Amino acid sequence: MLKKIKFLLICTVIAVGVSSCSKSDNSNPGGSGDEKYILSVIVTEGATIEQVVAVLGDATGSMDTDVVRDIPGTTWSKEYTKKSGQKISFTVHGFGKDDGSSKMTVKLTKDNKVVKEASGSGVVLQAMILI
Repeated sequence: MLKKIKFLLICTVIAVGVSSCSKSDNSNPGGSGDEKYILSVIVTEGATIEQVVAVLGDATGSMDTDVVRDIPGTTWSKEYTKKSGQKISFTVHGFGKDDGSSKMTVKLTKDNKVVKEASGSGVVLQAMILI
């Protein structure tokens, strides 16, 4: 169990580091406003969604982190608002069955259309989306 927790913490630190070190593209300063996205996670039966990490950052270096842990069930979703010039990194971790047959699918939708999708399979499930 300690190895699993350590693995999740390392993955989270890497995700935060990658998203905080990337250059921001502020090609639309003072733009038209906020964009609403829905992040959805689905895992196969017998798998778990352990943690969802959303890191929201902008060109000024300002960063907010939203961490959701110990998610019950096989589905989860939440709405996120992306401000003009902001980047968001979503990292999702979970655990599958010991036989490696489990799958995780992560979808990011805007206006009921899937704009990004990522998946993971096996015993350790991980997926990442960057917008």
